[in-house]
Amino acid sequence: MGALVHPSSRGKYEHSEAIDVLSQSGRTIDAIRHPSRRIDVGYPEDRDEAEARLREQTSAETVVAEDD
Repeated sequence: MGALVHPSSRGKYEHSEAIDVLSQSGRTIDAIRHPSRRIDVGYPEDRDEAEARLREQTSAETVVAEDD
């Protein structure tokens, strides 16, 4: 299946477009607060960095939970 949202002429993913597409398809949109600095995820490479940070955070939380 192809992507529903593509980078704009600026090379960025426009969050408003993504939210509209998800909302119109009936999908639920969740937001999470992350304890580190804010990351603009409009550009693909920034999105990749944010995903890596979330994976690291999730891994660290899992290790702590397993140690309890």
